[in-house]
Amino acid sequence: EELCKTVFKVDYSTLEEYLDGFKYTVGVMQTPEALERVAYELAVDNYSEGVRYFEVRFAPQLHCSIRNGDVLSIEGVVTAVNRG
Repeated sequence: EELCKTVFKVDYSTLEEYLDGFKYTVGVMQTPEALERVAYELAVDNYSEGVRYFEVRFAPQLHCSIRNGDVLSIEGVVTAVNRG
C-alpha cells in the first residue's frame, strides 16, 4: 500500500519525483526470467481486455545488469522480452 502511494500519486511536484517511482519497477526487471514474465503478462492482460494491437516502448539499457557474475546485455534483454 505504501509503495502504491509512492509510485502512483495523483500529482507530482517535479519530473524527477515522477521518474523516481520507476526505480521500483525497473529494479525487479533485471533478469531474463523476470523480463519474459512481465512481457508475457502485459500481452495476456491486454488480450483479456480486448486489445488486439499495442506497441510497447521501453529502454532496454535500464534492464542490463551484472548479478552473481552473470551479465545481462541489451541483446539479452530484448531476447527475453521477445520470448514473453
